[in-house]
Amino acid sequence: MEDWAHYMVARDLNYMMPIKAPSHAIEVYRSEFDSAWRHGALWITVWHPFLSGRLARLEAISDLIEYMHEKGGVWFATLGEIASHIEKLVETGAWSPRVEVFPQYPTPIPELENGL
Repeated sequence: MEDWAHYMVARDLNYMMPIKAPSHAIEVYRSEFDSAWRHGALWITVWHPFLSGRLARLEAISDLIEYMHEKGGVWFATLGEIASHIEKLVETGAWSPRVEVFPQYPTPIPELENGL
């Protein structure tokens, strides 16, 4: 979840992504949050200051955060707090991360004829 698709207008994309009203963006965020909350899932969003940092958008975000607080059972955490929590889970054996073995292929991937 992020604000780019809702608020970014780019000449590079031939202006094909019109700016949406904050109410529309918040409706999307809230719907995704409600589903994550119902299923005990993780909900993360990215709000770029140069996109969401406008007054009407900030008011909408503030209202959404207030809604989340009122819903209850929501942990607002920094990345550092999340990392500490995961480290404690690993230390106590309550959770163990999946370990990816690299490289995933036994030999280098052969190059294609066109160089890709």
